[in-house]
Amino acid sequence: MNEKELITQEKYVIAGCKWQAKRKAELTSNILKYSFEAKRLLRKMENNKLIINKIIKSPILFDFIIGATMLSQKSLQHFSESELKRYIKSNINFDRINEQNYLNELERYYLMSAGESIGGKIRNIIGKKGNDIFINYIKEYLESNNITYSVIEKNDNVQKIYTNDLVILFNKKPNFIGKSVDFMVLKKYQDGSYDIEDHNQYISAGELKSGIDPAGADEHWKTAATALKRIHQGFIKKGIDSPNIFFIGGAISKHMASEIIYNIENNKLKYAANLNYKKQMENIVEHLLNG
Repeated sequence: MNEKELITQEKYVIAGCKWQAKRKAELTSNILKYSFEAKRLLRKMENNKLIINKIIKSPILFDFIIGATMLSQKSLQHFSESELKRYIKSNINFDRINEQNYLNELERYYLMSAGESIGGKIRNIIGKKGNDIFINYIKEYLESNNITYSVIEKNDNVQKIYTNDLVILFNKKPNFIGKSVDFMVLKKYQDGSYDIEDHNQYISAGELKSGIDPAGADEHWKTAATALKRIHQGFIKKGIDSPNIFFIGGAISKHMASEIIYNIENNKLKYAANLNYKKQMENIVEHLLNG
């Protein structure tokens, strides 16, 4: 493999960016529908002491009001219900809750808040798409080699794939590494169990960056390189060599490809692949599962 083979071709960048734009448009359309429905419900509400309870119990109204007060969804876990009620009461003028002008004002803040959240949502969607593509290649390899496997999913995300000898884990955090690792392959014990903290059982591990926008390619690699270094250091602290380390990327620039090849030549990476290239993905899966 050379640098040129790794670089993402323009046709894949264009197709990927078009797909992202479509997903963003769908999210935006849903936000606008949500806002319209929330305003409709608020206009019908009577201004009384129970209105705050009605808002908290209604998913549509709750999200609208939280957005209108510029509070992020992640912040909610730090509020008790009583604290949340006080926060909402201090930021929302319930005496005007039925007024069209006031509702329009709240809507502007909600749309601003919801718009900021689209970036995070689209990153999650892109990450899931890339993970699904990768997992499909793994399944195809197992099936083509007549290897029996089972898949464990949660909330539509694959968490584990079991074979008779291996377990493939996705987005798990070994304590001796200290951060989540995108994918890991471990040998099972003779009784069929495994231990994510047993560093001697690791066959391979690595990082997957699905983003296709070339503007973020080098930043993706910087983040991935830090994560890959952290994996190496986790094993070094245990006094043993790292397992085979891999990288998969959706957007790979010329500069990024050069650094990836350098890492392969210096044994910091076992192998790398462009997520858009079928042959490379088939090859990396074979290396990944066979050590």
